[in-house]
Amino acid sequence: MFKITNGGLLKRDTTWNGLIFGSPKSGKTSLAASFSKPILIDLDHGAHRVASKNRAGLDVAAVENWADFEALCADDALKDYKTIIVDTCGAAVDMIIRDKFGGIMTPAKWGTVKSDIMRVASQLKMTGRSILWLAHESEAKSDDKIIKRPQCQGKAKDELMKMLDFIGHTTKQGNDFVL
Repeated sequence: MFKITNGGLLKRDTTWNGLIFGSPKSGKTSLAASFSKPILIDLDHGAHRVASKNRAGLDVAAVENWADFEALCADDALKDYKTIIVDTCGAAVDMIIRDKFGGIMTPAKWGTVKSDIMRVASQLKMTGRSILWLAHESEAKSDDKIIKRPQCQGKAKDELMKMLDFIGHTTKQGNDFVL
């Protein structure tokens, strides 16, 4: 059975899921820290690089291993925040590879990596908070063009990108950060 509703009666969702990627020191984390009531889940231990003007209202959860990250994402500890920042997608994948597989990968293990990332992403989405994933950028050359993409090993990134509302790229031009 289905229900048809007039579009004018639909409630607007005030949360979102996004990804911002860029090169190191391009302002990704500093921009993320400026969002409403943020907590930074610091998987790559780079929170100290956040611009000082954005550090005051930023709580940081330093996470050392995948089990702790999973536990934090399933815990009530995130209930007081409006924005959950995961820094970085690549570090999350690296944690799974290190902690679950001792750094040794086979093609069959990539399915586990993808499902673990998606399980945590779904848990975070179900918190009712806005979720912002951060990623470094990777470059690929196609013909004479340079293509910049979020850096995250395996197919986890592709699955994660399917559940996002937006993707942004940061760069630094002179003294300015540009999204």
